[in-house]
Amino acid sequence: MDAATDGWARGWWMAAAGRMGARQATYADLESGARTITEYALALVPGLLQTTAFADARLRSEPARHAETFDPATAVAARAHRQQLLLAIDGPRYDVVLDEIAIRRCAADPHIVADQLRHIVAVCAAHPTVTVRVLPTDASIKGHSAPRSAYSIYRYRDTPDSVAVAADTLTSDLIYTEPDEVQPYLSLHSRLKAAALAPEMSLHLLRVAAQGLSPVEGASA
Repeated sequence: MDAATDGWARGWWMAAAGRMGARQATYADLESGARTITEYALALVPGLLQTTAFADARLRSEPARHAETFDPATAVAARAHRQQLLLAIDGPRYDVVLDEIAIRRCAADPHIVADQLRHIVAVCAAHPTVTVRVLPTDASIKGHSAPRSAYSIYRYRDTPDSVAVAADTLTSDLIYTEPDEVQPYLSLHSRLKAAALAPEMSLHLLRVAAQGLSPVEGASA
């Protein structure tokens, strides 16, 4: 029954993989059928939370990284579709540790980043299945752990015991499924989550940061 319910969503990315980008197609594949998605975002707001304007700015920022067939508009539309599946009634739980670096270092024009931060707050308010925790730059992480890359952890409905990890690098995504490869990420994430701000404090920080980048009259922190 689960397979029948999810079947309509599976494979939609294959026809557009060349134009949306092979890396994004890989993430769409990993997200299909996921029960939970857990992420650590180091330097950028993760794709599943990006606004159209932010995604477009990022995808157009380094054209040399993309294949000749890549089409930014198709990639932005594909990212929006992934978000729709995430926020659907039967979508996965989504839990993100967002490094403060991703908030403070403007990866687009300030007003775009401000709207992006407000969007995260709005998504969390409207969807209880989405949780964002900000990891302050001065956080004390148990064991003085220093995350070296962004990563995503996937657990699946049909095989609850299976876990996949995608580690984000500059040029490719490394996919791990073996227990001895996955466990270090699970252990690290538990430490990052413990060091991060509570969700309410995290959303307050996002509102304040957005107001500092692009003030909105009457908005309160």
